[in-house]
Amino acid sequence: MYTNADITLFCKCYDATTRLDIWKRTQIKGVFWDNCKGANVKKSGMEKADSVVVFIPLMLSGYVEPKSYTGAEGTWTLKPGDKICKGLIDQDFTKITDLEKAHDDVHDITKVDKKDFGSANMRHWEVGGA
Repeated sequence: MYTNADITLFCKCYDATTRLDIWKRTQIKGVFWDNCKGANVKKSGMEKADSVVVFIPLMLSGYVEPKSYTGAEGTWTLKPGDKICKGLIDQDFTKITDLEKAHDDVHDITKVDKKDFGSANMRHWEVGGA
């Protein structure tokens, strides 16, 4: 699989101690990132219409299915509502709006498709974001 970028995932999980949602950061190296900048014009004005498709190799370790994900160290997941960012971000955020203010290319994950066919090097997750 051809790769052109590194990413940082921010996976939302529930913290039973604080009884709040928290965002767990995971850096992933060697993905394919393809984004499209756009805008829609509506009666109420301009609306952002940026989108992204990211291909993440299946062979990466630490992946946990969304229903099993607890935010344990060394694990990560992919589910709609999580955030995907281009580049390696070394900073944790308690408020996700702070992440969006500080960095470009931050997207909400809207779809996750597991493509587990073909040769081992071609198997991947196809992650869509808006």
